[in-house]
Amino acid sequence: MNLKDAKNILDEILDLCYQAEDPFLNESAEGIYRDVQSTKTPEQVLRCASELMIFVNETQFDDMDLKAEIERLFNQLQDEYEEFE
Repeated sequence: MNLKDAKNILDEILDLCYQAEDPFLNESAEGIYRDVQSTKTPEQVLRCASELMIFVNETQFDDMDLKAEIERLFNQLQDEYEEFE
């Protein structure tokens, strides 16, 4: 997995987090987004995504399909990282 692919998946996750319209999650996502801008490796992107998932799991979602899609993308990121490790 290259850095660009990892960042693209995390960008999709961040977009979905913003759709939840939860102030706590949005604030957390903004911080993660800033951190991701300085990442240099897919491993660092995965670390940022893992941190974001802590906030996702603490958020009450009105749309459980949205949360399921976030989790699916995170699992995809993990799987693709492990395949190329």
